[in-house]
Order: sequence, then C-alpha cells, then structure tokens
Amino acid sequence: MKSMAQRSDAESPDERLFGQEEMDIIQSTWTSFMKDGTAEIGLVLLYRFFTEVPEVKTLFCETEIDGLPENFTKDDLRERKKFMKHAERLGSTLDILIKNMKLEDKFIKKCFSIGVAHKKHNVELRHFDLLGEVLVRIVQRALEIDSSHASSQAWKKTYGTIATYIKRGLSS
Repeated sequence: MKSMAQRSDAESPDERLFGQEEMDIIQSTWTSFMKDGTAEIGLVLLYRFFTEVPEVKTLFCETEIDGLPENFTKDDLRERKKFMKHAERLGSTLDILIKNMKLEDKFIKKCFSIGVAHKKHNVELRHFDLLGEVLVRIVQRALEIDSSHASSQAWKKTYGTIATYIKRGLSS
C-alpha cells in the first residue's frame, strides 16, 4: 500500500518534480537570500505573512506573539525567543527542502511531515497557499522581477509542489 507521502498514481515516476533549470534558479536565488541566515529568512517571511494575512497570527499563540502592538515591527518579533525559534525552523526547513530538490523521496517525505506536524495547530490547507503567495511576493520584490519572470515562475512552481505534499500530510 502506498503512503500519502508518496507520489500519486497520476504522477509519473519518470517525471521529475523539478527540471534542472528550475532547480538552478531556485538554488541560486536561495543562496543569495541565505546571506542573511535562516532565522532572518523565517522572520521576514512570517512578518510579511502576519502583516498581509493578519488573521493567521492567532495560529502562532505558542510562539509568544500575544500582545504585539497593532503596528508591530520585525524588531518586536525578534524580541520573542519562542517566535525566533519558530522563524529559525521555518528558514532551516526551507533550506533543507531547497537543498534536497533532487532527492525527491526525501523532499516529499519532509513536506508531508510538515503537514502532519501542523494538524494539531488548527492550520487549514488555505494557510499554506497564503504563505506561498507571500513567499513569492517577497522573492519578486527582492529580485525586482514581475510574476512573468522565469525566477518568479520557478518559485511559484516550487512552493506549489511543497504545498501539495504539506497539504497531503495535513489531510492524512
């Protein structure tokens, strides 16, 4: 019996999740983002997630973000140690996924396990879609590109693939 963490029958085992050009784009842009470190990447992503989709803040109550001022800053978040541990985990997880794009079974299992881990926190499938939209906008602004650019398209596809397997874990 096939686990949900594996490809579905509709997905050809001969078809790769990512083409070489996509992997090259993602890994080269990621390397430029990594100069700030995984904690900063996670901080920026979650800060933008909270400011663009404020209702998701309630999902992060275990990270000590209660009591944030209405117009909170990244520095307000930096002061919260549990939040920064979560931001570091998020950045580190993205780093692991991006570095393991060629190791598809490992990539899929890691995404699936993320979904499973988020079940207990009342995270909905749509939250991962919203996070992906924020991530792609961050990439577009950082690279000064629009949505039609090859790098933007590669990031959309990559995050879409990540989200597909996270959602399978969340739904399992």
